[in-house]
Amino acid sequence: MWGTYDDGLKFVEAGGLRSIPSQASIMESRFSRGLKLDARDVSPNSAISSDSSATESMNSESPPSTPGDTQPPLHLLFLGSSLGNFSRHAGADFLRSLPLRPGSGDTLLLGMDHDNAKEVIEEAYNDRTGYTKKFIMNGLRGAGKVLGNEDLFDPEKWSYVNNYDESERRHEAFFKCRAEHTVCDPATAVEFHFLEDELVKIEESFKFSDRDAYILFTESNLRPIQRWSDSSSRYSLWLLERPPFTFPLLSSPSDSEENAVGRKLFSTSPFGVPSLQDWRKMIPPSMLYQKPIDLRHICLFYLGHIPTFLDIHLSRLLEEPHTEPEGFKRGIDPIVDDPSVCHPHSEVPTEDKDWPSLNSILLFQNRVRERLLSLYRDVETGKIALTRKMGRVLFMTYEHEALHAETLLYMLLQRAGTGMLPPPGFAIPDWESLSEKWAAGPKPFSPTVTLSPATVTLGHDDVEAEDGQASDVSTHEYGWDNEHPTRQVHVNEFRIEWRPVTNGEFYEFYKSGDGKDIQVPASWVQVGGAMQVRTLYGPVSMDVAYNWPVIASYNDLSRYALVKGGRLPTEPELRLFYDKFEAGYEGGANVGFRNWHPIP
Repeated sequence: MWGTYDDGLKFVEAGGLRSIPSQASIMESRFSRGLKLDARDVSPNSAISSDSSATESMNSESPPSTPGDTQPPLHLLFLGSSLGNFSRHAGADFLRSLPLRPGSGDTLLLGMDHDNAKEVIEEAYNDRTGYTKKFIMNGLRGAGKVLGNEDLFDPEKWSYVNNYDESERRHEAFFKCRAEHTVCDPATAVEFHFLEDELVKIEESFKFSDRDAYILFTESNLRPIQRWSDSSSRYSLWLLERPPFTFPLLSSPSDSEENAVGRKLFSTSPFGVPSLQDWRKMIPPSMLYQKPIDLRHICLFYLGHIPTFLDIHLSRLLEEPHTEPEGFKRGIDPIVDDPSVCHPHSEVPTEDKDWPSLNSILLFQNRVRERLLSLYRDVETGKIALTRKMGRVLFMTYEHEALHAETLLYMLLQRAGTGMLPPPGFAIPDWESLSEKWAAGPKPFSPTVTLSPATVTLGHDDVEAEDGQASDVSTHEYGWDNEHPTRQVHVNEFRIEWRPVTNGEFYEFYKSGDGKDIQVPASWVQVGGAMQVRTLYGPVSMDVAYNWPVIASYNDLSRYALVKGGRLPTEPELRLFYDKFEAGYEGGANVGFRNWHPIP
């Protein structure tokens, strides 16, 4: 399709490719790579709900009743870095407006200029041969023609100048008045007076650092699938999708009316954290009763335990009865000093048939979620005052949910490729092209960096006993007992590797005589006699995962470090390194479900 942006939107909103069934089947086979296509959302900005009915079937989804019920993926191209002509906020608004359906296979191929050197950018907009200047100066004739007199603006009285603001990463171009003069509009007789050296702005183009790009994508509810850059790393093409959910930045930019941009809750939780509903369909019914790792219950248990923990603490806080049932109170927790012995935990059925049904657990989860939402409504209306004690309960239960989401994902990882479904609504990685990109990526100038002696701050001040008297609920930080109080720790000079130990490095060590006592990491698996690395999409070859950080036990990593002539860093040393060099989510760090697999 070739047309203006408005033409394209009209075509899509009018039904687009849905009116051509044969074309749909062709497009699906070419682009979807087997991904199931959802019915078209009526609103281009609507997201897939994570709060669907708890009584829905958790078996495989029913196919569409007729071929016309599905639409092939939309693949939009926006090249040339024209996005830079929007302001930062308007660019995010524009990308959010694109009719990309969350989790559908729709993609956007977006061109973006990098924040290149000042002299490079300024010459690109004002080349030495003068072609750009001639093009710009011809705009004077065009402006005069629109007003009714092609010769209205005398080119001898104007020059072309441009400037790149490095701090804002913004290029600006101007007509500069060479002599004071007046221009009269032929149609209205209105006079416009121009002073000598007065600038008339005619162009603005923002450039994008990696940080700018990742912030833009997050605010636009987009996720990078792949990226291609030119050989001089001045420009990039980004392949993007709108996933079922994204995390908002902790500090989101605001629009011109001071409204937060890109703020959206992706679960029933008011904390903005995605609920298990977002990825529950990764667990097929046959896996609900499996126990992928030792010292943990079956997967089904945790779907009930997470809301039970929340329910218990809400009942204590509000002095109200528990929501029934109460069978998921405590999971299996090994005693730290003797992992072969566990703390007391909930008695659970020994037979699959005796467990509550999945639907009944989801209904229970919904009841507890509604109880939480009711509490927030009461706080917002002033019926209940938000106290520091209440804030502690809410933060603790939120953190508990996040911790168990991590545990459950780790359990699912152990069954990847043996019946577990990949994350729904996220593009399946193209391992071959990604591997090529990773192999061609920049390497550190040296393998290590030396950090000078310094003092780091650890922990924060959080005295639970003061909750009843304190009134700083809006600013207070909650934490664990061992995170209190704030303390200063001196760190001596040390040398540390820039990058974590990789699968490839650890694999070579494992195969050598030095690694004879090392256990095979739980993140690896033998497939057909070859060692592979587990992902939520199934095992991948060691070649693909060679430069990923290895996931292994502390003891085995410590052994590796000692044999290599080093040691694992202390917490203060690692904190100093992170304080100096950590990119963060807005800088492209692989956290917050940006990818469902490691990256180098």
